[in-house]
Amino acid sequence: MKKTLIGATSLVLTAAAVWFSPYLSHNHELCDGFFPDWDVTRSVEQQAFINKGGIDEATFNAVLDKFEEVYRPIIKEAGGEMTMNRKWDDDTVNASAQRGGGIFGGGNAKDYIINMYGGLARHESITPDGFMVVVCHEVGHHIGGAPKVEGGLFGMNAWASNEGQSDYYAGLHCFRKIFNDEENLAWVGDNVDLLKEHPLVLEKCGEVYEEEAERALCARTAMAGFSVTSLFAVEKEGELPEFSNPDEATVEKTDSSHPAYQCRLDTYFASALCTIGDDEELSQKNPNKGTCTRVGEFEDGVRPLCWYKPTKTDPSDEPDKGEGDGDDGGGDGGIDICDILPIC
Repeated sequence: MKKTLIGATSLVLTAAAVWFSPYLSHNHELCDGFFPDWDVTRSVEQQAFINKGGIDEATFNAVLDKFEEVYRPIIKEAGGEMTMNRKWDDDTVNASAQRGGGIFGGGNAKDYIINMYGGLARHESITPDGFMVVVCHEVGHHIGGAPKVEGGLFGMNAWASNEGQSDYYAGLHCFRKIFNDEENLAWVGDNVDLLKEHPLVLEKCGEVYEEEAERALCARTAMAGFSVTSLFAVEKEGELPEFSNPDEATVEKTDSSHPAYQCRLDTYFASALCTIGDDEELSQKNPNKGTCTRVGEFEDGVRPLCWYKPTKTDPSDEPDKGEGDGDDGGGDGGIDICDILPIC
């Protein structure tokens, strides 16, 4: 009887190793990356002889150098260690975030991983700022606050801010930390013709902000969002997104998956128009804290209803638990084996 039980347990464990093998690694990756359901590539040869757009390897590294200089200490303060995987030779048009630690433990749950691919950099729709907004989105998964990802096997990705929130974080915090006033004003001077093609950006940024440098940052953030969302339109052979044509969809509950590309542009634009500063702390539980909200009576800068269902909770009602406290979804938080296998 004892041998039979041991044998049965062994079979269950062996089967589990097969069934759950994709989840036993030391890293939890958001499976779809920045672009969902995607097999688009851009090789060095395509960039050189066909599309002749995107950014080169030197710019790829310069963008990531600038990002790391700012965000490595921020990640450390949040309780993590940044790992930036620079995959220039990988032709994948995508990017992704991972958190260390497997569901049975092992690895380092404080390893905040970002993967940036050369194929994305080489795509003809990508500008240096477009590439920066993608890496800002990926770090947003790690520290972008609520709402968090819902669903997934055993809630393994509960550590991550969801897709819409990560887009919102990119403009609300990341671009504001990365670029200074002088750089933003210079960017406007270099992109006058581009901005003339999008008068609503100039109009809204001018209405919301008084200082020229703030207006410049607002416009720069919006146009970075336009760069990456235009990529969707190019590959899906759809119409280009427009600032003047917001997504009119309204979700019944907050959607953790990738919003439609017009909805994503609306989110980047909203993040640019939110007047709450990047020095305001975001909550890992309460989506209202540190953000522009309808309950806070903000007219501009609120997250679009095409992916976000507003909550009426006031930020002061729920004390936040810091990123470094409690289970962050990594291996150290752990999921009890008895929750997975029927052997306990």
